[in-house]
Amino acid sequence: MFELVSLSFSCILWGALAALLIVGLLLFLFMTMSRKQLSPVGYVTAALLFILLTIQGTLITGGFKLKGMVEDIQQNAELMVQTTTTSVQDMVPSEQSEKILRKLEKDYHIPTTFLSDIHFDGENLQAMPSLIGSNIQESISDYIIRRFFWSFGFLVVAIIVMAVTRETTGLSYSARSRNAGSSRNQIRPTRQTRRIRR
Repeated sequence: MFELVSLSFSCILWGALAALLIVGLLLFLFMTMSRKQLSPVGYVTAALLFILLTIQGTLITGGFKLKGMVEDIQQNAELMVQTTTTSVQDMVPSEQSEKILRKLEKDYHIPTTFLSDIHFDGENLQAMPSLIGSNIQESISDYIIRRFFWSFGFLVVAIIVMAVTRETTGLSYSARSRNAGSSRNQIRPTRQTRRIRR
């Protein structure tokens, strides 16, 4: 239980950090590269984007962590096959394969969707561990790719909304900073002039 909580916290942390980096960079670009400032709708959109990217980042991180355990899962499946049968050349009984899959799901906290597409029709018990490993690997890869596409879609929609709802200010943040600096430089001679007149 502690291992699952620790793994979940780690995934959430990495997902939040990645989302914070992306949203922070996006806000920085809007503030420095544009002559318009973000509207309240833009800031709400940025907040929603952070939440959505955190969720997707958490799922992606979890997928990568589970992908790193595939070899261990396959080795565990081999041990299960060896301890539950006398001949690895026998065909895979549906009852036994279901039992092994449920045991792996419980031990490694594998989502059911990663195991539901595994079929052992016409295969012997010796091939079962490698089939489990390759199918989980393929399912996780597809899952991670889908999460990346969802993240990219959220990012594109957020950029469009933030760009369309900007408010005109006439100057970008960098331009306002330069103007403020030049104004301070212009004030100094004026003060010196007043001292001379006195």
